[in-house]
Amino acid sequence: MSGLRWLPSKQDLTAELLEATVQLKPPDTRARQRIVQILTQFAKFANVQVDLRLYQGNYKPKSRDVPSDEEIAAMRATIKNPQWQLIYTCMAVYGLRDREAWLCEIDDRPPYACRVLDGKTGPINGVLPLYPEWAIAWQPWVGELPQVACHGDFSIYGDRTSKAFRRAQIPFAPYNLRHAWNIRGTVVFEIPNLATKTNLLESLWQFLAMISSQVRAARSVVSSPVKQVS
Repeated sequence: MSGLRWLPSKQDLTAELLEATVQLKPPDTRARQRIVQILTQFAKFANVQVDLRLYQGNYKPKSRDVPSDEEIAAMRATIKNPQWQLIYTCMAVYGLRDREAWLCEIDDRPPYACRVLDGKTGPINGVLPLYPEWAIAWQPWVGELPQVACHGDFSIYGDRTSKAFRRAQIPFAPYNLRHAWNIRGTVVFEIPNLATKTNLLESLWQFLAMISSQVRAARSVVSSPVKQVS
């Protein structure tokens, strides 16, 4: 468990040590809440008398304010730091979790599939770009990612990403890009299983390219003003 990695290996396990360790995480954050939960269970297992709930804070998950496709594209254009813009791009195009944006490989050839090397549930092959046009225009395989020393604690990726979003004044949480990708896949493209296997990607790429152009064309017709007939 990631919380145990923060415990010094050459010190005796005491209540004071556990209290100091949980305070390494910022207060009132998901990371603090999580490390309190992990070390509370570990303290019970090790028979150490300590109440770490005092340090848990008042973290409350934000409501999901899922951005529209137009908002996602518009906010990307405002990010001035190219490294964090690349993180944003990977998360928007492939629906990646924050940590997965660092731990993935993206093919620069059609269908521009993404392979997650170390996801929450293990490696994932053949993650599709939705929209394909975004992958072509934004080229998420080009550029360098921000340097983040996580020391085996993947929650640090989330902390750094959230702070970068706030600095860039992005009005929605990073994870909402993943929710938007899922909605886009199931509603716009009607794909029942987004974790599509690699051997289906070629036919799916042709399908996506066709449907994507049709969707954009339909949207332009709907958004065009209706001319009044006199």
